[in-house]
Amino acid sequence: MIGLWTRTSHDENEGATDRETTPSCSPSTQRMTLEYAPAARSNRGRIWFKRVTLTIFFTAASAFAVVVVKQGASHWSQYRRQQAEASYQMPREHVAWTRQKGNQGGIVFQHRRVRPDGTPRIVQVQVNNEGLHRLTAFQYRSKPLRSIWGIRSDLVVHYGWLSGWSVVDTLFAGQPDAQDESHFTMSYECDRQRGTIDGWLMNDDTVKLEVRDGPLRDK
Repeated sequence: MIGLWTRTSHDENEGATDRETTPSCSPSTQRMTLEYAPAARSNRGRIWFKRVTLTIFFTAASAFAVVVVKQGASHWSQYRRQQAEASYQMPREHVAWTRQKGNQGGIVFQHRRVRPDGTPRIVQVQVNNEGLHRLTAFQYRSKPLRSIWGIRSDLVVHYGWLSGWSVVDTLFAGQPDAQDESHFTMSYECDRQRGTIDGWLMNDDTVKLEVRDGPLRDK
């Protein structure tokens, strides 16, 4: 330790003597700790626990956000596709199917319809030739409508077949009835003569077809 040299004198007659003195340290000075001294072990444990907890929380929150975004994107895609199907409509004179297509089916009608009990559905009617007699067979599908936040995969889609006629040459795009939301019509051509087929969505999700006029009326 580096000492401090002080000069003292006992009295006026005695000569001065030199002696080594050491600085004094008070008890309060000895107990002082530096502000940058490391924290106690108990505080270190708490800090690490908080860090680990926050890391786990933010990781879980990020994973949850990714799942929500993916589900939202999927629901939005399904909702847009459903809206496109519900509003699908081709011009009245659009040829939807001809006999030359054979069993290559074509969509004759697809639009939003409402059952008599008020339940909305997306109705789709396809047609092709089936069987030995090449009958014009109709396949229909009645699909429940879903809201953007209520997309569910367990809703039942109703399918069915209706036997048609063997002499249909051409079917034109079906048209929804603005006056009756359960009703739609399809124009057809047979032996170069035109006629109309009526269709209705029923309460049990089946589709009823009936010839209104034209060459198929009495067949």
